[in-house]
Amino acid sequence: MPIDPPLAFLLDFDGVLGLAGRAIPGSPEAVAELERRRIPFRVITNTSLSSRATLARRVAERGASIPTENWITALSVSAAWTARNSHGGGLGFTFCGFIQMTMLPQPLSARWNCGGAVE
Repeated sequence: MPIDPPLAFLLDFDGVLGLAGRAIPGSPEAVAELERRRIPFRVITNTSLSSRATLARRVAERGASIPTENWITALSVSAAWTARNSHGGGLGFTFCGFIQMTMLPQPLSARWNCGGAVE
């Protein structure tokens, strides 16, 4: 039974396209071939340390061209889900004593120490 060619590819970054800060041999060429054939693809990663733009820049420095919009990260999925499901409400992010409320008519930021709010 013949198999139809894939309509698109979903590629994991870690261990498939890159490893330990280096491109896996052949991966830049494989991505270029997908682009040349106009086969849609997305690259997934569970990293939460780098933005999609940073990831795109880093792989470009190593020879692969993966547009920012082709990256799917844990953070981008969380942000998209929140945007669709917050119904205009606020969302707080906490990082090292800093909270920033987004999706409000006027963004709100606050810093605090262990004893309570500072600003």
